Amino acid sequence: MTLWSGTITFVNPTDFFTPYCKSRLERITQALGAGFWAGVGLWLLVLALAWAPCLVRAQARLESVGINTTEQVVLLSAQMDFELPVQVDDALHRGVPLFFSAEASVYQQRWYWTDRLLVRGQRYWRLSFQPLTRRYRLQSSPQPIESSGLGVGLAQTYDALPEALAALQRISAWSLPTGLLEESGKHRLEFRFRLEPNALLRPWLGGSNEGEWGLSLQHTQAFKVGARP
Repeated sequence: MTLWSGTITFVNPTDFFTPYCKSRLERITQALGAGFWAGVGLWLLVLALAWAPCLVRAQARLESVGINTTEQVVLLSAQMDFELPVQVDDALHRGVPLFFSAEASVYQQRWYWTDRLLVRGQRYWRLSFQPLTRRYRLQSSPQPIESSGLGVGLAQTYDALPEALAALQRISAWSLPTGLLEESGKHRLEFRFRLEPNALLRPWLGGSNEGEWGLSLQHTQAFKVGARP
């Protein structure tokens, strides 16, 4: 009498546990991978926030200043160098005009009292991009320029932005009538140039304040009567 017949098959325990372990290992690896990339993304965000002010802050410098004096006039020449912040450049090419101003003050230095202001002059510029002609227009005036840009002083158009900026960065023979200067006296020039705050420009700058994105420079220089540039 035959009680049992057949083939005995020995099951390897690893054959049973391998699919489970494999799926478990995949889930752990995926979790670690997701955590890794999430960590990388977080660090990139932190770095972006840390570098954001540097990306918008403009680096401006005054390359040279020339002071020439006549009997009753100080002639100022200046050469500046700067680039527009990325956000400002983008706003300009989307139709937002940029406004710049320069201020020059001449003082007579006095040891016995506060220095006397002899003259203070201002200059203003409006830089705009014309999409139809793909050209840049730079207007200048001794008076503040309105947003429309109509009815102001001199205006010049340029084919490229570097050309317009080069004209903006150069000041030649700016006449500052001081009245009669004392040849033996000491005098001081204070010069300031900046990109003016603009309500149309501010939305492009996000939460940045003027200290972060502002383009400005200041310079103080003592001179004597009869000085040459």
